[in-house]
Amino acid sequence: MIFPKLNLCGNNPSKDEISLYKTYSLAGSVLIEIDKDTPVKEVLNPLLISKFSTNWVQLPKYDSADELSDVMLNILDSGASKVVISYPQPFSNDILIKKLSQFPGDRLTLLFNYKNQKETLDIINQFNPYVHAFIINSNIDVCPLAKSTNKSTSQKENFEREIYIKELTQIHAIAKKHKLIIDLKKISPTCQLITNLDELSFNLLLGSDKLAIGLYKNNKGDVTEDGKIDIGVAYSASLITDRPDNLHSTVVVDEQGVALGLAYSDAESISEAFRTRQGVYKSRSRGLWYKGLTSNSVQQLLRIDADCDKDTIRFTVHQTGTGN
Repeated sequence: MIFPKLNLCGNNPSKDEISLYKTYSLAGSVLIEIDKDTPVKEVLNPLLISKFSTNWVQLPKYDSADELSDVMLNILDSGASKVVISYPQPFSNDILIKKLSQFPGDRLTLLFNYKNQKETLDIINQFNPYVHAFIINSNIDVCPLAKSTNKSTSQKENFEREIYIKELTQIHAIAKKHKLIIDLKKISPTCQLITNLDELSFNLLLGSDKLAIGLYKNNKGDVTEDGKIDIGVAYSASLITDRPDNLHSTVVVDEQGVALGLAYSDAESISEAFRTRQGVYKSRSRGLWYKGLTSNSVQQLLRIDADCDKDTIRFTVHQTGTGN
């Protein structure tokens, strides 16, 4: 799956950034990056109040372990679901582990740069008992998983692909049940990349420099000229279906989880749902269906979730009007 990221370093969030956050949060989780100059209460309090999104806050490095610990506590008390700690810190691993052990492990994530396979496995193995997830920054120039293989794929490309898959499989094995997120900083996202990473149990971190909103509406396809991928298309890349029409069964529920109905979705309707932040579905006979467009019974979209098999999705909505 995708994992959207929003950079708020040093700033109070603008209207555009709050709008981006509201759209990104429909995917379920958002990584919010801050720095030491970011006014925590002013920035985070307006964003961390939604019970329908899981907010992860990425912290900078701190000279003092006590300062890091204090900020972690402040962030969690502000409503963040998880804090993301950059590794390494300016102090020893033993001190860092001591501080991490004072917090519930399911509220912590470790972020580090990939240098080589051995070091990566060592870091994950060392911090496994103390964190819930790992975010791996990678600066590779070419990702073998960014495109599909076919008869024209060279032997060298196939070999590089096999090596890369083996490395990610090793990381997943060492991480066990921990959530794995990868940030391929130099790689433009593609549906194939997201699908391939998902099959290896990796989530792809995507910031506003790589995510676009509403490309289908503007008839611009899936990806912009500068390499941004439509957020709805990116989300859909992890979904599967065995239906001949390639639609995804969509369960619609209200804030309390009460079922409101069954609909169908595809990449186009999901893209529109993200763009409008409303219930938009795919009618098998009429194409795009904007719920409430004529009846004014609009569904405000709160969150989209895929089930464990990723063959069914759930729209959590706030229903207005009669609901008909």
